[in-house]
Amino acid sequence: MELNDFIVAIDLGTSKIAGVIASKDVTGSITIHAIEKEDSEGCIKRGCIQNVDEAASKVKKLIANLENKAKTKIGRLYIGLGGQSVQSVDHKVSRQLNEEIPITDEIINSLKEVSMDLPIPGKEILEIVPSEYLVDGKKVVQPVGVYGSEIEANHKLIVGKQAIMKNLKRMEEKLPVEVAGYLLTPLASASVLSEPEKSLGCALVDFGAATTTVSVYKEGLLRHLAVLPLGGQTITKDISTLQLLENAAEKLKISYGNASPDVDDSDNKVLKQQSNGGIDSPEIQLRTLHQVILCRSEEIVENVLNQLKISGYEKQIPAGYILTGGASNMKGLTALFRKKTDVEVKQGFFMRQVFSKSYTEVSKDAKYSALLGLAAKGSVNCFKEEPKVEIPVEPEPVPVEIQPETPQRGVEATKDAGNKIIDFFGKFFKEDNNYPDLSD
Repeated sequence: MELNDFIVAIDLGTSKIAGVIASKDVTGSITIHAIEKEDSEGCIKRGCIQNVDEAASKVKKLIANLENKAKTKIGRLYIGLGGQSVQSVDHKVSRQLNEEIPITDEIINSLKEVSMDLPIPGKEILEIVPSEYLVDGKKVVQPVGVYGSEIEANHKLIVGKQAIMKNLKRMEEKLPVEVAGYLLTPLASASVLSEPEKSLGCALVDFGAATTTVSVYKEGLLRHLAVLPLGGQTITKDISTLQLLENAAEKLKISYGNASPDVDDSDNKVLKQQSNGGIDSPEIQLRTLHQVILCRSEEIVENVLNQLKISGYEKQIPAGYILTGGASNMKGLTALFRKKTDVEVKQGFFMRQVFSKSYTEVSKDAKYSALLGLAAKGSVNCFKEEPKVEIPVEPEPVPVEIQPETPQRGVEATKDAGNKIIDFFGKFFKEDNNYPDLSD
């Protein structure tokens, strides 16, 4: 059966561009039909497109691979929106209503429009997330229908550098498909959180290749968002200072890395690497490797904890820290967080049920959390419907009715009758010469 109802989502990361074709049911569960990825090194840096042509070329290739794998046609897609410059900004806007009337959607939208027009030098407002409202000084989460004479909205504006959207729009012009919408990746990553966690208060830490995003939730609402310019790739580059190529350093990190090594592990064990292009790689002591990883990991953790202080919710997250993203898979990172804080710390995965024959482990891998979250937030069918070709229909010939001969009428009939009379009388006068004398 042809696949003709699905969502396509693309996540633009520093190390890779990942794409998924997935369909959703009424419960929100998703079925994965295809996942593909392309190396993005050199064209995307910390979530922002650096080389538009190269990024567009890689996305085109990704689209073709997804179509081939799922045996379908893509007509549009969703693109994740993120990057180092993305952050939250608080903004209050109020309106006097003169008399006590019910709050309507029109009033709420007018407050959002005021916030969207807020000038922020060098930044662009990407989205306004659900916020708290005060109606006549009383806190209200859902104000529509509440009566009041004054309303105040505490908006959480998500902003980023203008270059983010500008380059995304440039890339969009070069794609063979439409863009169904741009979705904020930090909000999509929150698919790993349960409603009780967001209600009690928690900190979502999304470890990417070049950035780490910190999102703080309390009472079900986003309270703080910041992106740190540090990630898994930062640790890899530190390891490469041990006279290793970056790809060799990445392999070493994955195979032996530990952000919270045991004492027994920190011995003089020597790690021998394969030669690179005929050049022998240096021998690395396991203790040295762990020290390099620990130093940078501690810096990242300290920066995350500092964001909690800045948010003002440091002591208000009983649900603790939830770690997600590809770099959160590094051994010992969760344990390091536990050493630095007194609340619960765990790794988070996509919360909704995932059905798949070929990708059974995807939902249990934190590196796919944002991608699956983007697919879950999409709502427009991304299938490409081929235009219907109308074949012209030849009209059936109209039968011609043959009329039977009818007696002549009109002028011709009159002339014929006259000729017959003349012939008759001519014959009569010829045969009989006794003409009457009419002279008298």
